[in-house]
Amino acid sequence: MKQLLLSLISILSFQFLNAQDTSYYNKNWKSCYKGEASYARVVKIGKDGYKAIDYYYPTWKIQMTGAYEDHELKIKTGDFVYFYPDGIIKIKAYYESDQLNDWYIECDSSGFPKDSMFFVRDKKEGLSKFYHKNKYLWYTENHKNGVLHDTTLTYYPDGKIKRIEVYDYNNLKLGKCFDKNGKKIPYTPLLQFPNLSGDNNDLYSWLDKNLIYPESMKNLNMEGRVVLTFVITENGELADLEVVESNENAFTVAALRTLKRMPKWNTFKLDNEYISFKFKLPIRFKLDQYPTQEVEYTYNNEPVFLSATVSPEFEGGEAKMLDFIKEKLDYPEYAIENRAEGTVLVSFIVTNEGKIVEIKVNKKIGYGIEEEAKRIVKSMPNWKPGTIDEKPVHVKHAIKIQFTIPN
Repeated sequence: MKQLLLSLISILSFQFLNAQDTSYYNKNWKSCYKGEASYARVVKIGKDGYKAIDYYYPTWKIQMTGAYEDHELKIKTGDFVYFYPDGIIKIKAYYESDQLNDWYIECDSSGFPKDSMFFVRDKKEGLSKFYHKNKYLWYTENHKNGVLHDTTLTYYPDGKIKRIEVYDYNNLKLGKCFDKNGKKIPYTPLLQFPNLSGDNNDLYSWLDKNLIYPESMKNLNMEGRVVLTFVITENGELADLEVVESNENAFTVAALRTLKRMPKWNTFKLDNEYISFKFKLPIRFKLDQYPTQEVEYTYNNEPVFLSATVSPEFEGGEAKMLDFIKEKLDYPEYAIENRAEGTVLVSFIVTNEGKIVEIKVNKKIGYGIEEEAKRIVKSMPNWKPGTIDEKPVHVKHAIKIQFTIPN
């Protein structure tokens, strides 16, 4: 009986320790509660450091095995192996003090190698091989101290050479292309990097000309930094736009507004095939570097400006607007009975389509006057929207409506 009791205590102690060592994460690898988890991590301390095993949750299929030098699990050491949910190896890599050192091999979902690269102190070195999704050797590269050096070869599915490129420390010195019969044809590079379409295709030059500094942040003498990620689609448009870092919402709004106005990109191509690639773009807001424009908040995920290059306008101008108000105004009887008069300030947003939304009365008189003012503004036809850089934008606007008891 005593032996059985000791065994039960040992089992319970083991389960308790395991529970203590298990952490849970959501699909973005952010710490979360167990019920929200997509991954689970078990960490054990051993002679090789902190041994970690990551699992797909709740299936408890292994997602990764590896070890770390530090208790914060930031410095990788030794072999790391990543798995697909069905148990097939996805990535094999070797680290020394958090630097890739040795072969890095990535496989597709069937276990066939896609990429195999050799690293020395986190930099590519020597021969790297890359395989096409149809599982033939696609191209090979040579690196020296992390940059392209010597010969890069591209292959047809039958193994014949398609392209020869010779680099001297990342500088292309020679480029030739061949058809399937070995005949020389016009040269196109293996890698065609994306850039902005149009005359000004440099991203940071374009940002310098188009990014607008929030006036409220300038008044506070405050600088900012926003980091965004996005994917360039096959059509050259931005997709999956996400803010991963920001020190102030006003900078976030300004950055998002700018990127949504960005022209199309020339897509990222590898051997003339479109490649989906996730970009990480840090944007630094420095005082006196960009023009200012106040952004107050957003409407339908688009920024709302306090002013614009061209202000929104009632169709036909202010005189037509006053005529419209006089025609539509129905003085509340209760206000007449109580001799209530005055000027009401009504604010609203004129959207980039000219619609009037979010109507508010900023000065109250009572006796039904505010409600009548809102009714009149709500009944207005669409306005001419305000514009910045000739592009329609949401603009906050205000008008005064005079209530005077008729004789």
